[in-house]
Formats: sequence, C-alpha cells, structure tokens
Amino acid sequence: MATKKEIKEILDTVKLSQTGWESSEDIVLFNGSPIGMTITKHSREFDRWYPEFKEKLAELLAEKLEV
Repeated sequence: MATKKEIKEILDTVKLSQTGWESSEDIVLFNGSPIGMTITKHSREFDRWYPEFKEKLAELLAEKLEV
C-alpha cells in the first residue's frame, strides 16, 4: 500500500495547463494531453471533465505504483 507521501510525490508530477483553443475557449491539458475540460469567460465545465481527469490520475498512479 502506498503512503500519503508517495502518492503526493506522484501527484506532484502532474502538469495541468491551459492552451488556446477556438479563440474564446481554452482547453486544459493533463501532462500534455487534452482532458476535455474547456474554460470560457463564463464557465468551467467541471462536470464534463472530472471523470476523465480521475481516469488519467488512476492510470498515472497505477503506472507509478506498479499496481
């Protein structure tokens, strides 16, 4: 079982960033790959991207922890 410290160290490797996409919207990248979250001046669509974000985190943790 991984410790909180080990999990935190893995999560610290996650890079979330925004990049321009279709002028008025930005798309969020997870370690360089789009995760489907768009950000506009009026909304951040958390409900749409959170399941995919959790999936990406699970993949990363499984890979790093060799589960």
